[in-house]
Amino acid sequence: ESLRLQTGLGTDLTMEVAGRPFVSDLKAVPDCCVNLPCGEVYCAPVEGTARGVLVVDGPVGDEGVPPMPVRMEIEDGRATSVSCDDVLWRERIERHLDHDQGSRMVCEVGMGLNPGARLVGRMLEDEKALRTAHVAFGDNRGFPGGRSASGRHVDFLVHLPTVSVTRGEDTTLVLRDGDLAL
Repeated sequence: ESLRLQTGLGTDLTMEVAGRPFVSDLKAVPDCCVNLPCGEVYCAPVEGTARGVLVVDGPVGDEGVPPMPVRMEIEDGRATSVSCDDVLWRERIERHLDHDQGSRMVCEVGMGLNPGARLVGRMLEDEKALRTAHVAFGDNRGFPGGRSASGRHVDFLVHLPTVSVTRGEDTTLVLRDGDLAL
């Protein structure tokens, strides 16, 4: 029903995922498009439900890795503020988030599970690496259940995530500081 993402840098973000299946990109299969390397699971959280703080210390879309963490406040599923001591980086991120009406909406949450993927500072590989998670903003209409429309889809990566999922009264720890906890 819900997922909570936390990190030691201050990320504490909760979102509803009820009715939204997780997609497995753990291996290449015939007749299917995949990114290489493989190695993530992800879903489109229920629009408008994400709330909390996301502190990004990994790549931001195709912009690369910011020189210092970026802190984002999220309310009602939307990024409401961005702070970063590097003003140019903050402005670059705000340009992505201000692209159109849907570009501030949390549209994806994913976890990297590939122990062979390297951290190279590029989202396409880093998001697959074990001990990472990512949250994207913008369009998710290509994801099962996704309803967020935007001309953008920008991923923001965090390292050493702790992820737990809750169904009813039961909470299950999935990742603890990036390592599988199951």
